[in-house]
Amino acid sequence: VCSSDLNGCLFPRDIRSGKLGRRLRSLVRESERRYRAGTARPLEGIPIIVKDLLPGVDGVMHAGSKTSRLTMPGSSPVVDILLEMGAIPIPGGMVAAGNGGTSFNIGFGKLGHPTRPGYDSAGSSSAEAYVVGLKNLPIQWGIGSDTGGSITAPCGAVGLFGIVPPRGVISTKNMAAFATFLEIGRASCRERV
Repeated sequence: VCSSDLNGCLFPRDIRSGKLGRRLRSLVRESERRYRAGTARPLEGIPIIVKDLLPGVDGVMHAGSKTSRLTMPGSSPVVDILLEMGAIPIPGGMVAAGNGGTSFNIGFGKLGHPTRPGYDSAGSSSAEAYVVGLKNLPIQWGIGSDTGGSITAPCGAVGLFGIVPPRGVISTKNMAAFATFLEIGRASCRERV
């Protein structure tokens, strides 16, 4: 991943510095400590990219915008559960306002496809599918939304499995939803095994 990818297409905020960078490094240290102490949790140390329509580990979400900074009345139950299980949730980019059938974001540009130059990763959760589809990153799980194919389309476009659980299985509390009456919950992206 090159530094220009950190301009918001893949990661909405710089994951190496600032409040988010400090929090992520702290999570890595805590995870390593638990692992060495023999108290590892089920997802200990596993990085998971989480669509930026959920408050991240730094309490911030941008919802695909360069200028908006959304705050919710609390944290995301999805991110909280990932933390309880020992995972390291990393905020992932998204198409502005979560409405788009391509990986083009007017503010950040076109993301493209992780393994096929010139192709598109197709949808508002395309950053999550893109990152999981990269072979040079240790991130093999992604969580997005699937109002109208927002993560299943990108997963399919880059050759991954996209899973959409039934409504209510995964909490949408404190999520910046595109259309709450259509939102059926989170979907996850997983590398084919």
